[in-house]
Amino acid sequence: MPLPVKQRNLLSESPPSAKYIEKQTSIPTPVGKRIAIRLCTDSEHLAKFFAMNWPANILPEKSDATIIALKESPVSYGLSPDFQGSRWFCSKTNQVWMFGNEFYGNIKITVRGLCSEIAPLNQMFMHGCSLSIDGHGVVLSGTSGAGKTTLTTALRQMLGKRAQIVNDDWGICSLADGRLQFTGEPYLHMKYPSVHALAPDLEISPLTHLSENFNGDLNDPRARLLIAAQQVFGRNGLANQVKLHLFVVVIRDPDAPAGARYLSERDVTLIKQGKYSRFYDRTEWFLNGSLFITDKSRQEREISRHKLLLEKFPCVIINNIVKTPFFRTPFLRVSLLDTTV
Repeated sequence: MPLPVKQRNLLSESPPSAKYIEKQTSIPTPVGKRIAIRLCTDSEHLAKFFAMNWPANILPEKSDATIIALKESPVSYGLSPDFQGSRWFCSKTNQVWMFGNEFYGNIKITVRGLCSEIAPLNQMFMHGCSLSIDGHGVVLSGTSGAGKTTLTTALRQMLGKRAQIVNDDWGICSLADGRLQFTGEPYLHMKYPSVHALAPDLEISPLTHLSENFNGDLNDPRARLLIAAQQVFGRNGLANQVKLHLFVVVIRDPDAPAGARYLSERDVTLIKQGKYSRFYDRTEWFLNGSLFITDKSRQEREISRHKLLLEKFPCVIINNIVKTPFFRTPFLRVSLLDTTV
């Protein structure tokens, strides 16, 4: 389970005393600026996963944000035990501290949260799969377990080379012009069931790929691995960028009727609430479990971003609870595949 994020003024705290392994990366944005993030850890596991997942590319002299992730309890580093059990975010320094956990998923979602924190208001990091379909951008967004991978798999099976992946799970969108930008990750941190669904003939196990939480069950959503995007999607199945054509919210609510409809700016409350995440057992604010919604000002910031998204681009919501995939219905077939929408 990912650690919850809480806000804390770390300027008044002495930095943890540890022998750090340092890794850095920088993540591209549509306006050309990169967001530089540094990891300081005493875990070889976390350092190795970070170095593979994120490119060590050209970096500015100063990082925009720092993650300190240490494998022992906070007491081991001379800190209070109340640091245990959370990711502690300091908005004054863009630092996050965490202790007693070597699950790389906590690093991954922290990188995403820091990027959202640093990005200007007219750029939004989305949780979802960004595709290029005949050169038109489609984002399949939604809470964990809503069925994004299932829908992505079905679209790729139906469309073949017409559908290319820009980002498989998370990436940035310019709200000024709709540009979706590849995050630059040479390796993906993916769930075993997702890889198995997208590339069923691919042999995957801890013997072939660096893995976490694998207990022998390919369908266990807690099991993850690092895998090159080309292995999952093929060399010709990837794209670097595309303009947003349609934003799709995928939910799975058995208490509501199956169906699909367009969203308007008035639906920002629905997006804000998120839907119950079956995998993480909690609500994911704005359909994005990576966001640092630690106070009202950050909530209002995301409301502004999502209002702009709903106002400027066609948006659709799907309740994905029927056996027949929604992309086969006339409504979504037009929405997803007709470039005139």
